[in-house]
Amino acid sequence: MDDLRNKLGNHAFRYYDLWHTIKNNWQDVVAIILALVMFAFSAFVYFSDDRPRGRTYDCGMAEWHPDIPNDVKEACRKARSESK
Repeated sequence: MDDLRNKLGNHAFRYYDLWHTIKNNWQDVVAIILALVMFAFSAFVYFSDDRPRGRTYDCGMAEWHPDIPNDVKEACRKARSESK
């Protein structure tokens, strides 16, 4: 086989070698394909747009936290007074 490879050159055996590599290591190829499919699925789930949009505030911190806007403080006060 090496004599034929030397006569024809390495490029003639490129696909032959690839096929035998896959054929002899098919378990590794299946594992790599499964890993890629799992990675693609997890990336799709992570980047899907079903996550809630907007900002949420904790009404327990609304009165004393300086970063909470006044309209949110008013909404928290209103919700607290209606719940009593």
